[in-house]
Amino acid sequence: MNLLKLLKSPCHRADLELKGNELVCTESGRKYPVIDGVPSLIAEHSYTPETVDDECDVSVLILTRDEAGNIGKQLESTAKILKSLGATYQLVVIDGHSSDGTVEEALSAGAKVERQSEPGYGNAFREGLNLCRGTWILTLDADGSHDPNFVRAVWAQRNNAEVVIASRYAGGDAKMPYSRMLTSKLLNTFMSRALSLPVKDLSGGYRLYRRAALSDIELNGRDFNVLIELLTKLYLKGYQIREVPFFYKPRGEGRSKAALIRFALSYLGSCWRLWRLRNSIEAADYDGRAYRSLIYPQRYWQQKRFSIITGMLDGQWDDILDVGCGSSKIIQFLPGAVGLDFNIGKLRYLRRYHTRLVHGSIFGLPFADESFETVICSQVIEHIPDTTEAVSELLRVLKPGGRLILGTPDYAGWQWPIIERIYERVIPGGYAEEHITHLTRDGMVNLVESLGTTYLGEDFILKAEWVGLFQKHK
Repeated sequence: MNLLKLLKSPCHRADLELKGNELVCTESGRKYPVIDGVPSLIAEHSYTPETVDDECDVSVLILTRDEAGNIGKQLESTAKILKSLGATYQLVVIDGHSSDGTVEEALSAGAKVERQSEPGYGNAFREGLNLCRGTWILTLDADGSHDPNFVRAVWAQRNNAEVVIASRYAGGDAKMPYSRMLTSKLLNTFMSRALSLPVKDLSGGYRLYRRAALSDIELNGRDFNVLIELLTKLYLKGYQIREVPFFYKPRGEGRSKAALIRFALSYLGSCWRLWRLRNSIEAADYDGRAYRSLIYPQRYWQQKRFSIITGMLDGQWDDILDVGCGSSKIIQFLPGAVGLDFNIGKLRYLRRYHTRLVHGSIFGLPFADESFETVICSQVIEHIPDTTEAVSELLRVLKPGGRLILGTPDYAGWQWPIIERIYERVIPGGYAEEHITHLTRDGMVNLVESLGTTYLGEDFILKAEWVGLFQKHK
């Protein structure tokens, strides 16, 4: 069934109509946004449509210092390409207090020029982003090493990702001294693997960003590390990154101002902080990555949970709702199911694997009564204060005779409390302090049965996490 036909407004459980990029309740007229292709249906959220302040299709951002011999040609060539693509544009230059004619050349080419107020590449980058008003932001070097003709290839991929990188190392190449090439490749390979990012060229500055994706990203890097910080934080929020093979050529006139050693130290200096962030629960792909974690207990736990829950489905593939699906392998394994989560970043990440996704709350599921044959809710109810209300809502959308698969840590025994303390130390930013309700197997069985179900069976992970199977009375 089409996802829109399944959805109801959480405020009145009335039908929804798609109007532009909003869903409108046919009874109350209340509007709900569609965020990055995912319907956002949370009753307790107030929604005010964002003011569209895009003044053009693309802002071209260039950071420069003493590039009078290159900046004018770079800006003019880029503008010519964008015109040929039918794109409206804005040219923005942040000047690092040039002592030659850089500012005059940039102004002559039609750019908006601002003097850099704080030292450091990262500070100049942030200042430039604040001046950009295009739907997209294209970042280029001023020295001619970033061929404007390649804008065509980058621009063509803009609807396939929120970040498009002209990549030297994903099928591309670079003409540079061997020592510099080797150091650059080693640095990028190390950072890519350390941060588990599916990107081969993390240090290249030839990029196209969707400006809306940058709106809630806080950048702290003062130097070149701001480039990898931005990619990491975008990926953590579930945004897609695509690389396009690119040939990097030597700069035009003048000498390079980028010291490779300083560049590398800048990246490595932020590695530990970004690694902790990358492996925290804030990461959109946290649940899916845990399934293949290098930490064996975490990997075992995820795979055991997957085995138990998919086994309880007994071959069923559709007519399933997974509440609190996260980015887990379970919802990826069930393309016919509907995945619902309160975290929009996890759903945004899941778009590459799944299409039936809803941003919603367990306290107001945006579906009609008796909509699903099976409802899965694993590792959710311990994070919320009102267990009875939540379980009642799960049963409301379940068909008579349908099955509820419910999972949660069992705090009745000694196993989970001990594991929780170990987990807190081993996994940075893990879930150890997130369980606000300490539930037990016996308490949950009694509660769910009292709400009109029959208990069919159960399984455990190391006697610490309980997974129960219930059938709703007909």
